Amino acid sequence: MASSAEALSRLRENKSIFLRPLGSREWDKSRVEMALGRLLHAAHPIRQGRLAPVTPKEDLEVGFSLGEEFFTFFSVVLETRRKPIPLLVLQRPSVNELVNVKRRMSERVDSLVPVSYEIRENGFFSPPRHTLALNLSATGLALNASEPVSPGTLLNLQIHLSNVTGEMSLWGTVVSCSKIVHPREERYKIRVHFDDVMPARKQRLEEFVRMRKEAQEQLE
Repeated sequence: MASSAEALSRLRENKSIFLRPLGSREWDKSRVEMALGRLLHAAHPIRQGRLAPVTPKEDLEVGFSLGEEFFTFFSVVLETRRKPIPLLVLQRPSVNELVNVKRRMSERVDSLVPVSYEIRENGFFSPPRHTLALNLSATGLALNASEPVSPGTLLNLQIHLSNVTGEMSLWGTVVSCSKIVHPREERYKIRVHFDDVMPARKQRLEEFVRMRKEAQEQLE
């Protein structure tokens, strides 16, 4: 697991990053153009062919991936520039301000649970993809996908649990995407962190993980 100091050292020129206003669920893609001391010069994100509406003094959440981990921090827009290219001047975080959102706060279990997901991008949803969760916890899951999904992408998830009537609907953010070696087709392992899980749903997930883990231990 990468340390916050290592993650901060990788936040330099040409590093892909993601930006979103505080309270928003959708990330905009960007990249670091220059890192100077406590300042980050980031490409002004494009949304539907136009510069995304970002203003000076606006607070943003910034995210970036490092291997299979995803880090976030809060920053403020110090300045917007149009020349020579559209840029946002952001406040660079300290080591203590970085948060690794991939850290699990609950047990996980290996389980082929049916899952469907829709990718939200530029305000639109893709058609649902149907797959299986490779593992599951009360804070996130890993799923098998036929196409890559960028870290920071927002997913609308429908999870089919045996101890829940109907589907459980959750929002999740992709924290990593890695290619799986497959003899016949391209496959990807997508790790997702759940966003703002309601207490009742978190309890159901924890109960499912506990029951499935006990069943697996009895078979060992």
